[in-house]
Amino acid sequence: MHELQDIQSCPVGLPNGQHTTTTIKEGSVVLDGGLKLTNVLYVPKLNCNLICVSQMMNELKYVVQCTDKLCVA
Repeated sequence: MHELQDIQSCPVGLPNGQHTTTTIKEGSVVLDGGLKLTNVLYVPKLNCNLICVSQMMNELKYVVQCTDKLCVA
């Protein structure tokens, strides 16, 4: 993560229906291919990476197409 800044912890829903909180940092991440995601939160109890597709579409003006086997932005 880059461009780290302090934030207040916020609640996050987990896939199993439970809730946890984020750490007090957020930053930016650059994915393969150069896609830069901002406002990325670290959630210690989450053991995978999640991307909010609607946020990516709103903030980055991306178009996302998904099928049962592939998702392309």
